[in-house]
Amino acid sequence: MKFQSASSFEKHLEASSLGSLSSLFLLVSTCPYEKKLWSRLIIQAFTKKDPTLHVTSFHAPTTPLSTLLEEIQTPNLWNALKIILIQDIDQMKPSFSYDSLKPFLSQQIVLIFTASSSKGLLQWYQQEKKEMVVLDTSEEKPWDKEKRVHEWIALELKKIGKTLSSEGISFLIQLLGTDTATLDQELKKITAYVGDHTLIKIEDIKAIVSSKDLSTGWTLAEELVWQKPISLKSKVKDTSFIFPFLGQVRYQLQTGLRLTELLSSSIPQSQIKDYFPSIRPFQLDKLIPLALKKNRAFFLKGILELYKMEVLLKTTSLPLESCFDYFQAALYEKIAP
Repeated sequence: MKFQSASSFEKHLEASSLGSLSSLFLLVSTCPYEKKLWSRLIIQAFTKKDPTLHVTSFHAPTTPLSTLLEEIQTPNLWNALKIILIQDIDQMKPSFSYDSLKPFLSQQIVLIFTASSSKGLLQWYQQEKKEMVVLDTSEEKPWDKEKRVHEWIALELKKIGKTLSSEGISFLIQLLGTDTATLDQELKKITAYVGDHTLIKIEDIKAIVSSKDLSTGWTLAEELVWQKPISLKSKVKDTSFIFPFLGQVRYQLQTGLRLTELLSSSIPQSQIKDYFPSIRPFQLDKLIPLALKKNRAFFLKGILELYKMEVLLKTTSLPLESCFDYFQAALYEKIAP
């Protein structure tokens, strides 16, 4: 069973937890935080059935096959359920082979695999699709992700007895982008700030989130995406600034991509504003000619290069400033129309 919608996947998990859950999962996303979140939801669903279950986690590219096989074959105490989380299988060299593990599996073993791309994994899915549950958001459209993140924020707040208007959620996304890790961090700050109050107001968001650095980051992200390369000076070494800033850059790139796609469709330009409820009409009027000038290829390339930069930051020891300089150079190299 394959899902391309996180909400549909979560509903499936909730429904299956009352009956029979699959023992084989594949989670594909470019966002490490979301893969952790969905893995946790799977584990929680199984914990309802067996509170004594045991969970182990491995990083596939650095874990020998012999280690995985040893973990699979080691009996668990009192024959309790064992969940094995195997991360980043798409980065394995040589390529991942499920056939090496399959003969050693039992009914007490649940495998959760994660990947950033489904490339090279499709044949495996075709072989195991009767048993495997897949969530793949790696090709999710920017506006679909914005909608999903909007719903996710509302649900997360509901879980702790808080509410925020739809306009307030849109404002938060406009301010921070759709990076769920950044949003989760800021939501914790906001809920701590409002204390016992159940209603969160836009004023509360402004009081906590709209710091000088964040406002500066938003302005710099707009300048970088819609105008020209920028200089972050000493801020490029400040991780408390740079990671929220990258979320803001992503939001601007996703907005540009969505805007160019709408402009090339049959939708009247006067109706395009309906697709951007969190952007004021006068701001959108300024962005439309810029989007037409830059074209879809620019924004798509920007999203891909930003992802590459984030991978470099997480997997290498390259300085922040070097990664950022490379991103800007790649973004503004000449693109054929």
